[in-house]
Amino acid sequence: MKHSQKKNIGKTDTGELQKFTETFLAHMHSTLIFDAKTLKVVSVNQAFLGEIGVSKKDILGKKCYQAIHNRSKPCASCKGCPVNNTISTGRRAMSECVYYCKGRKKLFEETTALPVKEVKGKVNYVVLILTDVTRRKQAEETLQESEELYKMLAEGVRDIIFIIKYDGQIKYINTFGAKQVGTTPEKIIGKNLKEFIPLPKTFKQYSQIWQKLISTGESRYQETYVTLAGRKFWLGTKMVPIKSESGIVTGIMGIARDMTEHKQAEEALQENEQLYKMLAEGVQDMVFIMDKDGKIKYVNEFGAKQAGLPPKRIVGMNYEDFGFIPKERKQHRYNLFKVFKNGKTIYTEDQITMGGHEFWLGTKTIPIKDRNGRITAVMGISRDVSEFKKNEEALKKQAEKLKSEQEQFLSILDGIDQAVYVSDPKTHEILFANRVVKNNFGEDVVGKKCYKVLQGLEKPCSFCTNKYLFGRNLGKPHIWEFQNTVNQRWYHCIDRAIKWPDGRWVRYEMAIDIHEAKMMQGRISHLSYHDILTGLPNRTLFKERLVQELMIAQRLGEKVAVIILDMDRFKEMNDSLGHDIGNQLLQSVTRRLEEFAKEGESMGRMGGDEFGIIFPGISGTEEAEKRAKEITELFSKPFFIESHELNITASTGISVFPSDGDSADTLIKNADIAMSHAKWHGRNNYKFFAPAMSELATERRNLETGLHKAIEHKEFLVYYQPEIDIETREMIGMEALVRWRHPDMGLLLPLRFIPLAEETGLIVNIGEWVLRTACAQAKAWQKEGFAPMRVAVNLSARQFQEKNLVEMVAQTLKETGLDAKYLELEITESTAMQNLENTASVLRQLHEIGVHAAIDDFGIGYSSLSYLKKLPINRLKIDQSFIQEITTDSDSRAIVKAIIAMAHSLKLKAVGEGVETTEQLETLRSLGCDEMQGFLYSKPVPVDEIYK
Repeated sequence: MKHSQKKNIGKTDTGELQKFTETFLAHMHSTLIFDAKTLKVVSVNQAFLGEIGVSKKDILGKKCYQAIHNRSKPCASCKGCPVNNTISTGRRAMSECVYYCKGRKKLFEETTALPVKEVKGKVNYVVLILTDVTRRKQAEETLQESEELYKMLAEGVRDIIFIIKYDGQIKYINTFGAKQVGTTPEKIIGKNLKEFIPLPKTFKQYSQIWQKLISTGESRYQETYVTLAGRKFWLGTKMVPIKSESGIVTGIMGIARDMTEHKQAEEALQENEQLYKMLAEGVQDMVFIMDKDGKIKYVNEFGAKQAGLPPKRIVGMNYEDFGFIPKERKQHRYNLFKVFKNGKTIYTEDQITMGGHEFWLGTKTIPIKDRNGRITAVMGISRDVSEFKKNEEALKKQAEKLKSEQEQFLSILDGIDQAVYVSDPKTHEILFANRVVKNNFGEDVVGKKCYKVLQGLEKPCSFCTNKYLFGRNLGKPHIWEFQNTVNQRWYHCIDRAIKWPDGRWVRYEMAIDIHEAKMMQGRISHLSYHDILTGLPNRTLFKERLVQELMIAQRLGEKVAVIILDMDRFKEMNDSLGHDIGNQLLQSVTRRLEEFAKEGESMGRMGGDEFGIIFPGISGTEEAEKRAKEITELFSKPFFIESHELNITASTGISVFPSDGDSADTLIKNADIAMSHAKWHGRNNYKFFAPAMSELATERRNLETGLHKAIEHKEFLVYYQPEIDIETREMIGMEALVRWRHPDMGLLLPLRFIPLAEETGLIVNIGEWVLRTACAQAKAWQKEGFAPMRVAVNLSARQFQEKNLVEMVAQTLKETGLDAKYLELEITESTAMQNLENTASVLRQLHEIGVHAAIDDFGIGYSSLSYLKKLPINRLKIDQSFIQEITTDSDSRAIVKAIIAMAHSLKLKAVGEGVETTEQLETLRSLGCDEMQGFLYSKPVPVDEIYK
């Protein structure tokens, strides 16, 4: 569509749009239109208003739960509301809900929500179409109740109730019936009747009856002498044909009863009438004898009791007077005549009234013959078969219901929004496929091989579930997952063996698309064991891999080295340059470590800036040390992140299995202790674990605990070391140096606790205390009459990153009364270079308030004019490592000379640190150095010794 056309559509006349909407609503089922922003009804058709009995003003402007559910606030069903679903997904949504219209009448509605989108795809309105399915839902509920009733009736009687298909296959049998055969319904259903009627003659009799039933469609009664479960008995069976809608007999429903007692009584009565009577008195059936005119010659006690009269009064009465009066007397007389004429036993069922009760009476009328075979009387044996008739009627309805359910079942399957198909387990042909399968694989899939259509294979797939479904697990569902070889998507499948309408077992499968969930599960599983930033295994997976390596090493008698490395001063760099730069640096370190790792070696990010490496199968500590050195060399080259050139080092700790531990947790802990030990000894090195380190680790924890209380307990002291002008030998300033008088360990030098203070962040509070104390002491000396002199205070990298540093310094000067020109703040070269722009900005602000600045430990980092000229500093303090070798090493002498020249070119003072000998002093003087400090003049001393 062209752009201009889109614009015209967007400007469609409002009147035409309104007219279209009204026409659309007028021809629809109950329909509402909701505004996607407000979720309120903006339009409704007359079909909806008429259905619920309200006016348009009652609906317009209402929320969904007000208009549809007639509620004042949202309810639980609103979570699955199709209107909300369509707005959030932009797709059609369907559901069923219960609606209470005016008068609280309950309606079941099937709802379909359709999105109305603008050109850009945003949902502006939602059209909600409601279809009344109340009758269907009520029919389903009634059907379900009826099915339970029928099953309860069939399972509650002591008759054999069964349904047999036209080919002899048993479709249903109740529990009592199966028990008579010596088994359970599950083992009978689906088998042929031949397996349970072994005598050919007996089976032939039943076959003849079935043929007549099929041909005539009339009910039949048959008594047969059978042998079932090792027992022989007479079985009286009433069989009724089951017909389809077209009137074709598709099966037989039967109700059978053990008639052995009746049969025995009949045979005995034929031998001796007296014996008849004796037997008749012992049964719980009505037994009577009539002549050909219907005159009663005998009735047993049970029969008389049922009639409500004594036997003597009944004998001599006509059977019609006796109370056996059916609604169809004429038919009853004809049946009596037929017995006398044909000499055959007949069975009838009549609805009669006896003793004030109406019920169904099943009567077997048996001819009684004399020795010459002449029929002299008939004997009737009757029983109340009301329950029997009720069961028979229920089973008829059940048979009709089953057929209807089959059709409904297939209709439901076709409407399911998941792929459903049915296939023949022998031929693999698809017998049924719902619309989802047809939409994905073609309309002509029925009749084709399922493995060809669905899997694109030439033969049945190896994971076919037929063997499971049609083996010992017949009837049990099989739930499994597989990846389709055609579209590579994952499916959750529910397979089941079911009976098809023609009686054969078929394979039913529902395939639910779980591809997105499977992929998400994989991603979640990956994230559970991998670091998001670097993609490396996290601590959990690293530990699991170490456990596996230890098991292999233990079995093979090998050694395994565990290395934990931590990036030095990473936190300072991360805080100064920002977390984005820090994250990129971690990723760059990861790539460098991955290139370094050999096949079979495992890495992981243990957290923060800490990494772990496993070296399996090493020959000894020498090999582990070699790899540790290589790691140190990895960090000798700078990392280039955006516009920053970052020089960062790493401290490494090593533990070795089995000497340093036999478990993953122990080895990781000991390697971590060794790494901390490497940091305490100057960083940028490696250390092997030694048992003594555990004690040092304990000491370190105690130090950390003590640091938190040291300021409060006033345990810190400030020592001062004089700074001397080399030419005049006059004292021109003092450097303030902190000491800690530990209550247990005595006087501690900065090297013992400052690195720990930096790691924990306590250095900020300690640094502020030192600054305040030094400024106050410098002012005190001035008040005591000493000539004003500069006091130098060291700032840690962590302090220098504090946003309120300049404000804090200015406030301290104000509170102590010290003039800013007598304060000099020292930062190391590495601190200055972490973020050169920020360093320049902070130093510039300090310069503006009059504070001097110096670069401490100069020469071991980035010694360069290019960055020094950007910083407003006053002095360069040459690192003592060069001063100590200035008289013995020509390279150190050359470096010092170059630094002094660089400082002078920038109009800065050069200061030599750590001067201990006269030779060192004289060399510095010859090279033009301006100032010095060191043990040659004075070691750092407390305040009271300054006066000496």
